[in-house]
Amino acid sequence: MAAISSESGVTGPELLFIDQTLICFDPEQTQNIQTVNLKRNVPQKVSFRWLTNAPTRYIVNPNRGVIVDDKPVPVTIELLHQRFSPLHKMELQALLMRDNITGDVFGDKRRAEEMQKIPLQLGTTLMNLDNAEFLSKQGSPTRSESLLSILDNEKNEDSKAQSLKDLHELLKSDMTTIRKNMESLKELEAVLSQQLTARTDSLNDLRRSIGDAEATSVKIEQQLKEMEEEMSKIPPGDKSSATGGSVPGICSIQ
Repeated sequence: MAAISSESGVTGPELLFIDQTLICFDPEQTQNIQTVNLKRNVPQKVSFRWLTNAPTRYIVNPNRGVIVDDKPVPVTIELLHQRFSPLHKMELQALLMRDNITGDVFGDKRRAEEMQKIPLQLGTTLMNLDNAEFLSKQGSPTRSESLLSILDNEKNEDSKAQSLKDLHELLKSDMTTIRKNMESLKELEAVLSQQLTARTDSLNDLRRSIGDAEATSVKIEQQLKEMEEEMSKIPPGDKSSATGGSVPGICSIQ
């Protein structure tokens, strides 16, 4: 995958829908793989590709392709060797396919304005839990001035109206922030649920392996015990002849 040259938010036409933009890795897992699903929002064919500034740290499969129908396309994102950095960035890009265009549609720089760009939020479980705790403790932003104090302090109607407009903009900003925080917490909840399922599966696999090993150990101990009992029944003379006798096909020295 190529590298992202600059930071950008979600831009361009809504060509693709991705069901998850928060990619949260579990540092305690030996294998870190997250799955997202892509779906087109338009009836035409849509070409997509993934970009990152750390191409040696991630495996994205498929890292590019064309969506030709309305079936969701699963994409796996794997972090290699637990080597995550907060500086890592990842972005999904999409362009409409044209019938008269062949090859790499992303090579035409003239279509930059037609491109959809969706940046992903990369992080770890611990980072996102800390962020969730901060948001829960932060609560609603406090304002030093109440509505009544604003009205009392202003001298004329124009200044009062302007102050109310400013307060209205602040409240709108607060509501936007709260909605974004709620969306982030919902995505984090879904990711944690997936990771809990993965940990449960790993624990069950470990328990099965331990059970199989214990059963094998018991079987071997039983076989050894039976062999010892058989050996104890052999007379001493037979034991010496069995261990020190002539080997068939080879003459012994007299």
